Amino acid sequence: MTKTLKLGSSGADVLALQQQLKKLGFDVGTPDGSFGGKTETAVKAFQKSRRLKDDGVAGSQTVAALFSTTPTPQPTPKPTPTPTPKPTQPPIGIDISSNNPPVNWSNVKKSGVTFAILKASEGGDWVDPKFTTNWQGIRQVGLIGGAYHFFRPLRPPAMQVNNFLTVVKNSLQVTDLPPVVDVEAWPPSVGDQWKQLNLSQRIDAVKQWLILMEKETKRRPIIYTSPSFWKDYMGDSQALVNYPLWLAHYTDSPQPTVPAKNWGGNGYTIWQYTESGTVDGVTGKVDKNRFKGTFDQLVAFAKGTDIA
Repeated sequence: MTKTLKLGSSGADVLALQQQLKKLGFDVGTPDGSFGGKTETAVKAFQKSRRLKDDGVAGSQTVAALFSTTPTPQPTPKPTPTPTPKPTQPPIGIDISSNNPPVNWSNVKKSGVTFAILKASEGGDWVDPKFTTNWQGIRQVGLIGGAYHFFRPLRPPAMQVNNFLTVVKNSLQVTDLPPVVDVEAWPPSVGDQWKQLNLSQRIDAVKQWLILMEKETKRRPIIYTSPSFWKDYMGDSQALVNYPLWLAHYTDSPQPTVPAKNWGGNGYTIWQYTESGTVDGVTGKVDKNRFKGTFDQLVAFAKGTDIA
C-alpha cells in the first residue's frame, strides 16, 4: 500500500486499512472499503496514539506505523470456579454393611448422596470386616459419615460400647454424625433375646449404652429403630426421646409413623424410607435415608450444633 488514503477514497486498500484499524481496537464500524467519516476519525485516533500528525489522512508514514503495529494480546481471563450447588431437596443418605457388595464411593457421591452411615460392630465382639474400607471410601469422596452398632440385648452394654469404640474411636471426627445404636428384633433370634428381658430391663439396657457412649464421645448418640419394634418391645416408651431418632419405616405415605407420641414431640431426625433403593455405585438394593432438614442443617447436626 503506497498511495495516500483519505476521506472519499475507496477500494481494497481502504478495506485493508479499516481491517487493520479494527484489529488494533479502533472503531471503524463494519469494514466496507469506503473511507468515510468514521474511518477518518479512527485514523486520527491512531495517529494521536503514535504521536503522528493527526490529520485523518493515511499517508505513507501513518500506513507504515499502522501495519507495523500488532494487536496487544489480551490476557485470558481466569475461569471463575463454579460453586458446588447445595442440594435443594432433603439430603439423601445410604447405610452400608458387609452384606452389601463392594461400593464405588465416587459414583455414590456423583449420584447426589450426601451422607453414609456404616455398620461398625455388633454385640460384644463382632466387627464389620468392610468398615475400614468403606470408611476410607467416604472420606476420599467427602461424604458426611456415620457409624452404627447393632445392639444385642443379652450382652453387657459396657462391653458393646467398648466393641464399637475399638472400631471407630480413631476414625470419627467432629464433622461426622453422632454414634448410632441399632435396636431391632431382626433376625428372629434377636427378637427371642429381647423377649428374655422385661420392659424395664430392655429400656435400661439401651439407656446404659447411650449414657456410656455419650460419656466417651461427648456426642449425644442416635437411636435407630422402627415404629413396630418400639411399640411391641419398648412399650412405646418416651423414656429415651431426648436422643435423636433414626426411624426405619417403609410406607407409601409422605411421612412415617413416629412412635412414642411423635418421639415426645421431637419427631424423627433421619428417616430410612426404603430398603429397596438403588444408587449408582452400589450393586443391588440399598437402604436409603432422608434427613429432616436442609443440607446446612445436616452439617450443623453432624457438628453437634443446634438445628436451625
